[in-house]
Amino acid sequence: METGSRGSGPGDHPHVVPVPAGASYEVRWLTNRAGDCEAKDFCEANRKSKPSLLSLVQQLVANGRVSITPERGHPLKGEKYKGLHVLKPGGYRYFYFREGNTFYLTNGAKKQGRQEPDYKRAKRLRDDFYGT
Repeated sequence: METGSRGSGPGDHPHVVPVPAGASYEVRWLTNRAGDCEAKDFCEANRKSKPSLLSLVQQLVANGRVSITPERGHPLKGEKYKGLHVLKPGGYRYFYFREGNTFYLTNGAKKQGRQEPDYKRAKRLRDDFYGT
């Protein structure tokens, strides 16, 4: 039994983040076990982050990565977070991982001094997705 929701395809709205037609990659809001999209809920509650987040998402779908100048995202450090990345739209953070040509946004948080709890949340959501 699959514990995370991968969705059924590009028309699986509202789990697909809008991207330009013909993009090489797809971006989805990960649905947790309870059926919630934590990253999407965070984005809706923190609307100031949305324009910059969508700009970063467009970079992801066009290039498979975001620009490093200025630094707007990177892989998380440490073996236990291998495969997890962070997007940095302004004073916010969105965490994601990649499965094939799909990027899944797991959760979001306001930038703060200590981000380990946010990293752990992203890891837990990804692990649930894979059923591990």
